[in-house]
Amino acid sequence: MSNARTLANTINSSSEIVVPSGGVNFGTSTDGTGTVTGGVLDDYETGSWTPSFNNVSLGNGSVSGTYRKIGSQVFVTANYVHGSSSIISGSVSISNLPFTASTFTFTGTGYANYPGVDAFLIRCLVTSSSTSLLLQLFSSAARPVGGTSPTNMVTTGSLSVQITYLVS
Repeated sequence: MSNARTLANTINSSSEIVVPSGGVNFGTSTDGTGTVTGGVLDDYETGSWTPSFNNVSLGNGSVSGTYRKIGSQVFVTANYVHGSSSIISGSVSISNLPFTASTFTFTGTGYANYPGVDAFLIRCLVTSSSTSLLLQLFSSAARPVGGTSPTNMVTTGSLSVQITYLVS
């Protein structure tokens, strides 16, 4: 009965379970053949962030971003909509990621869309100890995304990327 009372005391007025400290313990046993090295979820966060698109003069365009951090893994989206007065002056990269990456990773893809013209897949790279994201077109040449690649990035379109990376 005391365990039920303790749990009842952690439910707030919004019917949310509030864990005062230590995190949620999932135990140390496993259903698989692996070895459990930690069964406590002690870090969860979700929110929005403002990506900085480097070499882009936003003009009347727009940017947005969301993230979800579960333990040491971060899931991020970044979106850019090109406006009629936006200008791209070189290779595009994204900075201001919500958390600093702990390792170099290729775990991201994106999509550049140019209505009525073309669409391109994008590879995303995060470098160690960085809050920046490099963007490359998916091709054998792996060239940077920028004002001349794709060629009409300077006139219309949008760019959206989704990445997963690790933090310390």
